[in-house]
Amino acid sequence: MPTSCRKITRFPSIKFENLVWKQCNIWSAVKGVSFLFFGMVFLMNVTSCQTKPSIPQEKMIPLMADVLRLEASQQVEYNYMTLSDSIWKLNYSFILNKYNVDSTDFKNTLEFYKRNPSEFSDIMGKVIDELQEEEIKRFRR
Repeated sequence: MPTSCRKITRFPSIKFENLVWKQCNIWSAVKGVSFLFFGMVFLMNVTSCQTKPSIPQEKMIPLMADVLRLEASQQVEYNYMTLSDSIWKLNYSFILNKYNVDSTDFKNTLEFYKRNPSEFSDIMGKVIDELQEEEIKRFRR
């Protein structure tokens, strides 16, 4: 029996050897599970911290420009009502296929930029510049 588990002797007529042994095993199991849980949480945090986005910036700028065009057209087409997820998934999958990007990579890249807002701001500034240049070209025609 481990030394950290004390034998309770308040009721001498009841044998506590088995009870104390089971309590000690349960406690050590709880400690093991909690160590495993916190270890997994630590590993998930370490692996989720990317040093660079999955999608390069050169590809992300035109992709995000198409996403903004899509969202604007959907708002106009559906009169600004809330759309179901299936409509969004269908349309986003079209854009992701156009740029040959996996949806998981797109989500991971957005998560990266969520943790790095200054970089996301730079990208969105370039996206807006691209959309404005396109509008100027269209206006001059």
